[in-house]
Amino acid sequence: MRKCRAGIVGGAGSSRDFASAAILLAAIWGCGQSGPPLPAPPPRPVAIAPAVPPPPKTVAPEDLLPIEAPDPPEAAPDFDPTFDPALATEKLLVFTPRGPVIVQLEMAIDGWPFREAREGLIENMLRRSDTNGDGRLTWEEALASPHFGLGNLARFRAMPPQEQQERIRQWDANHNGLVERSEVETFVNQLNNAGKPFSLDAGGEADRDRLNRQFWRLADADRDKTLSEEEIDGLVAALLRLDTSADELLQQDELAPPETAAERRMRMGFDVDIRFEHLTENTKWYNVRSGMGPFKVAGKIVPESFPLDPTLVRRLDANENGIMDDKEAANLLYVDPHLVVAVHFGESPDRPPGVAVRRIWHTLGRAEEVVKAVPDGLVIKLPGAELRVMRSDIPGLAAAKSLADAQLARLDGNKDGYLVQDELGGEAVAEQFRELDVNGDGKLYVDELIAGVVRQQAPQATRIRASMASVPHDLFAIVDANGDGMLFLREVKNAPDRILRLDANGDGRVTQDEVADTLVLSLRRGGETMTMPLGPDVPFPPAPGAQTRDDLPAWFHAMDVNGDGELSRREFLGNALQFGRLDRNGDDFIDAAEAKGEPASDRK
Repeated sequence: MRKCRAGIVGGAGSSRDFASAAILLAAIWGCGQSGPPLPAPPPRPVAIAPAVPPPPKTVAPEDLLPIEAPDPPEAAPDFDPTFDPALATEKLLVFTPRGPVIVQLEMAIDGWPFREAREGLIENMLRRSDTNGDGRLTWEEALASPHFGLGNLARFRAMPPQEQQERIRQWDANHNGLVERSEVETFVNQLNNAGKPFSLDAGGEADRDRLNRQFWRLADADRDKTLSEEEIDGLVAALLRLDTSADELLQQDELAPPETAAERRMRMGFDVDIRFEHLTENTKWYNVRSGMGPFKVAGKIVPESFPLDPTLVRRLDANENGIMDDKEAANLLYVDPHLVVAVHFGESPDRPPGVAVRRIWHTLGRAEEVVKAVPDGLVIKLPGAELRVMRSDIPGLAAAKSLADAQLARLDGNKDGYLVQDELGGEAVAEQFRELDVNGDGKLYVDELIAGVVRQQAPQATRIRASMASVPHDLFAIVDANGDGMLFLREVKNAPDRILRLDANGDGRVTQDEVADTLVLSLRRGGETMTMPLGPDVPFPPAPGAQTRDDLPAWFHAMDVNGDGELSRREFLGNALQFGRLDRNGDDFIDAAEAKGEPASDRK
C-alpha cells in the first residue's frame, strides 16, 4: 500500500483509533485502492506567489536602526527546517495603551505549516482526480471524481444540465476546459463554505464584552464607575444569587442574559475602536495611521510615541517630518515582531496542540512573569492591557464515529450492519448516497459514513478563522482566574480579594481606570459544526473547563458535581468532621492533593 501524508488531513481524533483513522485517510486520499500506481507526491507543495507584490520599502534594510536592548529577547528554539515560515505565519498589529505591538502567529495543522495543509489537499485532489493519468485534468473528468468534490457536490449533480454548465463556466476562469491550480484554489474556497486558509474578522467577541458589561452592572450598584468597599464585599452574595441551577457554577447564561435584538442593533450602530490590524500587502494603511493617533506627541510621530520600541520611529517616519504616510506605514511589514505566538491545531507526534509564546520583546517583560496558561489558550500581560490568545479546533474523529454509529443504529431498519439507498429515502437521496458510496457497492457501512463526514469537512479543516475584539476595563477577567468564561465557587469567594488587588492608590476603592483592558484574539479551525451527510449536526465543542485528574479516588469524581476539580462543603457527602480532616489547609475546599493524601495545597 502506498504511503499517505497523514499530516494533511484535519479532524482526526485520538491517534489510538488507528483502524478508523486508516479508513478515514484511505477514503479521502484513495490509499489502498486498485488501479495503476501513482507517482509519489513531492515532499512539499510549492508555495503560491502572492497575487499582489509587496509595497516598496521606503527604508533600506541596512539603514534600519539596530535593535538595542539591555537584555536579549527571550526565545524558544526555532521550528525545524521543514517548517517554512512563509507558509505558517501571519502578522498582526495590536494597539496597546502604551503603543503598538507587532504579534506574529506561527500556525500549524497536524504538524505542517497551516497553508501547506490546504496546498496538500489541492495537490491530492488533482492527482487522484486524473483517473486516466494523462496529466491533463478536464472539468468534466474532475467533477466525475469523488476525490475532487470531497463529497460536497451532491447538490451540483442534482442540478439540471444547463445549470451545471453555467456553474462550470464560473469555475473555469480561463474557459479552456482544463482545471488549473489557481481555479482549484477558488473551487476549494467555495466547498462547504470553506473560505481562504486564513481570514480575520473584527468584533468577534461581542459576547465577552457583553458579559463584562453585565458584570460591572452587578458589581457597581450605584453606577458611578467605581467599586466601593461595600460593593466589593457584597459581590459574593450578589453572584451566588445568580446560581439558579444551585450547582455552585455560574455559566454565562446565568451571568449575562442573552442579548436582545434591540441591544444588538444598538451595539452594531457604534463605531468600533481600532485595536488590531492584519499586516499584509493589502492592509488599509489609513486605518493604521488612524490607530496611531493616540500615540502622537503634539500631533507628531516621535520616539516617545513608542515607549515599548522607540526604534519604530525610524521605520514609520523615514523622512523625519513627524508625519507617517501610507508608504511609511507599510514598513511595518518588515519590522521584527515583538511577540511570537505558536498555535498548533490537530495532532502531531512532535507538536502537541495548544498555544505557546516562542519569543517576547524585552520591554514586555519576561515570559515566566507575563504569560499565563488558561484552558485552550494563554493570557499575556501587556503594558496596560491583557492579550488573550484562544484556540478552538474542529471536532475530532471520535465525534464523527459517535455520530456515524448513532446514525447507523437509527436508520438501519433490518439491522444488517449497513445502509442501502431505500433505507434513506430512495431517489430523494440518490446523489448524497453516491457521494458516500465511494466503492460503488450500494452499501454504506459505518466506516464509509465516518470517511464521508471527514471528507466533507476537509476543506474547512484546512482553514483558520481569527476574530479580534477589545473588552475595556475587563473586570470579569480578574475574577475568572482560569479564563474559562465561567465562575466556580472558589472564584466567586475569591472575587473581593482579587478585585482589591487592583486598588493602586490604596484608597479602598477600585475605579475603571485601575482595571486593564482585555484584547481577545480567537483562532478557530474549521466550521461551527460537524455535518453528517444524512443526519444531524454536532455543535462545535466548547472550550474545556477545569480538568480532573485520572489518578483521583472514585469517590472524589462522584462528588465533584460541577467538575471544577475540587469539593465544596455542599458537594462533600460526608460529615463535617470528615470534611475537616481532609481540608488540611482550612480553605473550605478539598482539592486534588488533599483527596489523595498529599501535602495540602495553599491555592487561593
